[in-house]
Amino acid sequence: MTTRLRQPVLLTLLDPLHGVEGERVITDQGTMATAPYLPGVTLLDELRAAVARRLARDGVHPDTSPLPLDATLGVGRDAVTIEPLRLVCVENAWRLPRDAGDLPHANRPAATFLDGYTTLLPGSVLVTYLTTPATLTADQLTVLLVALDDATPRVGPGRRCHLSRAGGAACLIDLDAVLDPAGVAEARERWDTAHTAGVAPSHLPEADAGDGPEGDQPASPAAGAGFAAPDGWMP
Repeated sequence: MTTRLRQPVLLTLLDPLHGVEGERVITDQGTMATAPYLPGVTLLDELRAAVARRLARDGVHPDTSPLPLDATLGVGRDAVTIEPLRLVCVENAWRLPRDAGDLPHANRPAATFLDGYTTLLPGSVLVTYLTTPATLTADQLTVLLVALDDATPRVGPGRRCHLSRAGGAACLIDLDAVLDPAGVAEARERWDTAHTAGVAPSHLPEADAGDGPEGDQPASPAAGAGFAAPDGWMP
């Protein structure tokens, strides 16, 4: 049985975030309102940039990488998707995941987090969903975990990232339910193996044996492939 991830991810702004757009929503009272958001590509771009930096450090051109970079972080039904980054506020309360809905932000109007119409204030919280296809392979999982880990370095007890599309705003990002240290370490080893051997780990002879999720076989996160939260996996 294959599974897919649709895991909520929270981001807390440390800097003003410029260039937000307005989305018309129907509130849980049935009225129309406008709530700020950013397109999901805002965060996806950071993952792509992190992969590009790592390839440059490894001396590898993207076109020669044996790992499925485009198939993982590109465009297509088999690629990872990141939903719009939506403000945690009362206008969006009806569609927030539990962790976000429990925040005091969820009881406050969107206007209280705005400076003008297009700038979010520090302390604002955004929520998005990271979604993987049910056909996620072990090689795709390697790319995803390395990208997430590189794009969100640990600073003290938490992780940080910069949203370049939004003026370089820094934010705290909660990936504890997504990244498992042991899984990330394994992904980094697979990444290094691929770019040393010049072939994806799933195509090396020793990776073909056994019943584990390798290569073109779906990588089952429930088997501990690198994600820490099995409840994030949905049929």
